Parts: sequence; C-alpha cells; structure tokens
Amino acid sequence: MTYLLIALGLAFTNNRFVDSTAAYIRVASRQMHPLEPNLAASTLLICLWFTAVGLAALTLGPPPSFLTELRWHFGPFEAAPIIWSSMTSVGVAAFGANALATEQGQN
Repeated sequence: MTYLLIALGLAFTNNRFVDSTAAYIRVASRQMHPLEPNLAASTLLICLWFTAVGLAALTLGPPPSFLTELRWHFGPFEAAPIIWSSMTSVGVAAFGANALATEQGQN
C-alpha cells in the first residue's frame, strides 16, 4: 500500500517534464486530427488511465506465480511481494503522470 501511495503522489505531481509532455501531446493531437484536435488526446487519456488503474489493482494483489516459483531455482526468495509491488507501482506513477500530461494537453 505504501508503494501505491507514493506512486499516486508522484503521478499527480506537476513538474516541467509533465508540462513539456503536455505540449508535445497537444501538438501531436492537433496534427493527427485538425478538425477534432482533442480526439487523439482523449483516446490516449482513456488508455493511460485504464492502464494506471489496472496496475494499481495489480499492486494490491499477490505476486504472480513465476515470481514465487523462483525460490525453487534460487533458494529462499521471499522478496517476490516487494519486487512485484515496486514494479507495478512504478507503472502506476509513469502511466498516471502521462495521463496527467495528456489531460493538460487537451486544454
């Protein structure tokens, strides 16, 4: 849960990288559909939010079996839940920050 809270905090942090990504998304969206400039950005926004929410749900669940079965090959490997939570929380932060940039790029 701690990893997820940190990832959400990072995803909603506004900085210069989010601003520059928003500018690039705005330009690309306007070039793709000049008549409907927000269409591409809206589609991207939906995809990014679904991915961020899906990864957040995976963060709270148990690790997949391939991580827990590594102990058969490498000995005691009790770090699987920590590795799984940290990997998925990085995805939540990345996709959430890109979703925030896409939302800003629509304006």
